[in-house]
Amino acid sequence: MKTLLFHINRYSLLCLLAMYSANSIAVNNILDQINVQESRDQSVIKVIFTERMTYRSHTPKNSGDLIHIDLNFQGKSEVLTFESESLPWNPNRTIPLFVVDLEWKNTAQADLVFRFNRQIRFDVQASSDGYSLAVTIYHPQKAQVELTPEQADKIPPLPVYQKTAENEVLAKLMEEARQAIAKEDYSAAIRLYTKVLGKDQSIFAKQALEYLGVAREKKKQLAHAKKLYERYLKRYPKGADAKRVRQRLLAMITASDAPKGKLRARSKKDRDAFDIGYYGGFSQSYNRAKSITDIAGEKTTQSELRSDLDFTTRLRSQNFDLSARFTGGHTADYLTDGPGDSKRISSLYIDAKDKVRGGSLRLGRQSRTTGGVLGRFDGLFGDYRITDKLKLNLVAGYPVDSSKDVFITSERYFYGLSVDIGTINTAWDFNLFAINQINDGITDRQAVGGEIRYFDPVKSFFTLIDYDYFYGSLNMLIFNGRWSLSDKTTANMNFDYRNSPILTTRNSITGQPVTSLSELLNIFPKSTIYDLAEDRTAESKSLFMGITHRYSKHYQVSSDILLTKLSDTVASGGVIAAVGTDLEKGYSLQFTGSSLFKEGDLVLLSATYSDLTSSDVTTISLNTRYPFTRKLRINPKIKIRYRDNHTDNSTQIIYTPSLQLTYRVRRNFQLEAEISADYEERKLAGTEEHNKDYFFLFGYRYDF
Repeated sequence: MKTLLFHINRYSLLCLLAMYSANSIAVNNILDQINVQESRDQSVIKVIFTERMTYRSHTPKNSGDLIHIDLNFQGKSEVLTFESESLPWNPNRTIPLFVVDLEWKNTAQADLVFRFNRQIRFDVQASSDGYSLAVTIYHPQKAQVELTPEQADKIPPLPVYQKTAENEVLAKLMEEARQAIAKEDYSAAIRLYTKVLGKDQSIFAKQALEYLGVAREKKKQLAHAKKLYERYLKRYPKGADAKRVRQRLLAMITASDAPKGKLRARSKKDRDAFDIGYYGGFSQSYNRAKSITDIAGEKTTQSELRSDLDFTTRLRSQNFDLSARFTGGHTADYLTDGPGDSKRISSLYIDAKDKVRGGSLRLGRQSRTTGGVLGRFDGLFGDYRITDKLKLNLVAGYPVDSSKDVFITSERYFYGLSVDIGTINTAWDFNLFAINQINDGITDRQAVGGEIRYFDPVKSFFTLIDYDYFYGSLNMLIFNGRWSLSDKTTANMNFDYRNSPILTTRNSITGQPVTSLSELLNIFPKSTIYDLAEDRTAESKSLFMGITHRYSKHYQVSSDILLTKLSDTVASGGVIAAVGTDLEKGYSLQFTGSSLFKEGDLVLLSATYSDLTSSDVTTISLNTRYPFTRKLRINPKIKIRYRDNHTDNSTQIIYTPSLQLTYRVRRNFQLEAEISADYEERKLAGTEEHNKDYFFLFGYRYDF
């Protein structure tokens, strides 16, 4: 016990040293962490996000050294930076992953890129919670003697049942499911067993529950399978069938679930008690930009050195996990008239999980978008699993407007309660929440709401409602759905209604000569301030519809339609009204090709037309990635935009070529360079203006 306390104290000191680095600046706003489950035949890489996302498609189909995943996000645009993000990983023999990158295409869509140091076979699975995505890696098989399947893997005959019309239908479904498993059509088996389980009192429910778990396991959906086996044993704890299921579950649990990291030397006495590890990455890049215009001439607009650190340390034992996370860095500005050096902190927390009692606690700077929380905050989040279908969550803290706010600001604080319910019938999950926020002693936000999630391998949807009962206003209504029309075609739809910005009393400051509500209370009474907050808040509506079709292993095409509209605001308190937009329309078509010229290459060709209130914009872009050698990867890109401005009848055409080079010196060390330019021609009333912008980057990244 003394040895354990000694190591915990040393570990806590290491956490604090990491958390209070002086020059910290965080750029990670969406990527949270990587978890890995390893077994003999495969490993599952799970990427966890801080914002809800929807998986759309991925390429290549199932093999390569790079996976390109197309995602949609439903986060608040005002809390996102839309900067490229990375989660480093230390590759090993079974998991050759070295980094996961997030690259934004616009304010809603992003590319998630998995980069490996060798060719792998893989599968990509979406999640039911919308906050994670899993990639299963299949390990190369060594020559070995084929084992005869255990009798336990054979589906027994159906139990004797009463010949009712309903039972006959269910028996037919069970037989179809059995045939589907025999043909290794596990998706069909999952759908059929799920239908049977929809009848809770069915005589076939016991067998359907067990073999729904088997089908999930065969399809490599290990988290789903584990949950189903645990549910089976709780419902049917005795008998030969329970022994069989318990053996399956034990085989899954004994597969290692340890994250990578350098393990510190331990005595033999402590070796089986707990592990201490750490991992992360450090990068630096020099960024320089220059602008040349016909009017202002030549000017250097950027000259800075950016340093970023992502550090995670973890202590694991049989009964608990204790971890700390820091993402940050520092930007040194070398311009005499520039913005100056800057600091930002995005993630800075300690996290504790009790595996026995089913509770967890996270303290520090963190991000959440569930339970009524609106993004980043400094505070505390805890949860406790009351039953296997009911979890209680508590949250309290101080909202953080920007990662540049490196100190806690206490004039605003919030606290809230939420309940997670599910999974019901293997597909349904629910969340209910209530939250209260105070700003300078007056009500800032009081909201209730909830989430409904449905997920199965073919279709899924998510609905969020956030209602502010203090203002009597619907803050947010989001519906997001995904439907696999076939093995090759997937449709997505997202409807988003929200107050813009989210309605809080703090909105009343907009346009006023003050920076806080306490100052505004010296000018207006409290009742007027509440009215001003509503007047400064517009309504935003958007509808997104998209479809993706994979023609073959190497080709796929996707098409999207986006409709958006922003309302006007009301003039009051000396602030003029803000003019909204017409119904703005966007149409896009994207072609994706992989391994066209060389194994591992990627080509993305897209065309977009936007009918906006102030202009019409046509964009054509070509993005390619080519593995020149095993160590050198080149990424040439070009984008052409043509804008027809309605306000002054001017036109603009902008050419943006760029070239990015990545050279991997060693397994955990790489050099990066990028050069790009913007060439703009603007025509107005017979005159022509030319502007040029150049950008250069050179840097390195070290993963540990």
